[in-house]
Amino acid sequence: DAFISFDDQDVGSISAVYHDQDGSYQGDVALTDFPLAPINVFLEEAGFGLRGLASGNLSLAGDSQRPRLSGTIDLNDAHFYSPVYGVDFLMDERPLTFADSRLHFKDYLLKSGNTDLRVNGDIDFADLEDIRLDFRLRASDFELINARRNNNSLVYGKVLADFDGSAQGTLSNMIVRGNLD
Repeated sequence: DAFISFDDQDVGSISAVYHDQDGSYQGDVALTDFPLAPINVFLEEAGFGLRGLASGNLSLAGDSQRPRLSGTIDLNDAHFYSPVYGVDFLMDERPLTFADSRLHFKDYLLKSGNTDLRVNGDIDFADLEDIRLDFRLRASDFELINARRNNNSLVYGKVLADFDGSAQGTLSNMIVRGNLD
C-alpha cells in the first residue's frame, strides 16, 4: 500500500499486487481532492495545463501489454487551459467513467464564458503506445478564445465560433474535421 500526499495533505491511496510469474498486476487507486496541477508536467510541452480537484476510485488490472482501467473520477472546479493559446475551459462536473480502458463522453460539456462545447465519444487506453480518440464536437456561439496579449501569447483577442466536427485518430496522428463559422 502507498499513500499520496500533496502540500502535507493526504489526497490518495494505492493498493496493488504484482505477480512476478506472469507480469500481471491488479490495483486500486482512491483519490480525495487530488490536485490536477501536478499532471501539468506531462502537458507543459504542448502549452496546456489543468487545475482543479479530482476525487474517485479507479481499478487497474492486466499486464503492460493489455492494461484494463475502470472506475470513476469526479472533477471539482476543473479547468483545461492554455495561456499560450488563450483558452480556459471549465470541465463538466459529471463523473468521468472509465470502463474496459475506455473513457466515454456523452454530452460532456466544456464551458467557456457562458457557452458550451458538447463532446461525445471515447478515448481508448487499451494500448498505451497507441491511444485512440474518436470524438464528435458541437458548439454554437462558443467563446473559443478570450485572452489579453502577453509575452507568452501565440493567440490573443476574443473569438466566438459555431463548430460542428470530429476528432479521430491517435495522439500523434489526429484528424480534425468540421465546420467552423
